[in-house]
Amino acid sequence: MGNQIELLVNLQTIDLQLRERTDAIETLQREIADLDAALLAQREVLNACRAERAEAESRRRDIEGSLADEEAKMKDRRMRLNRIRNEKEASAVRREIEVAKEGTASSKKA
Repeated sequence: MGNQIELLVNLQTIDLQLRERTDAIETLQREIADLDAALLAQREVLNACRAERAEAESRRRDIEGSLADEEAKMKDRRMRLNRIRNEKEASAVRREIEVAKEGTASSKKA
């Protein structure tokens, strides 16, 4: 009879350890699920940031292209200014240059 009581005590001890380990495993599984959800959310944020960066790079390239075009036009206008023969033509080209400068200045601010 004493032997059976010892076996029951041992069985209860083993049962208690099994329950504790099962609870620990469930806790760890919940933590893993939470970490997976957090990782997924961070990946979504990362993808959104990458898309925003790609869009900004595209806008930057467009603006740089526009600025390069305007700079080429400005250079052409300055060259034309040197070839002008009368004040009326000079005044018109100067006005073109001023308008282009204003446009370029507003493009650089964007």
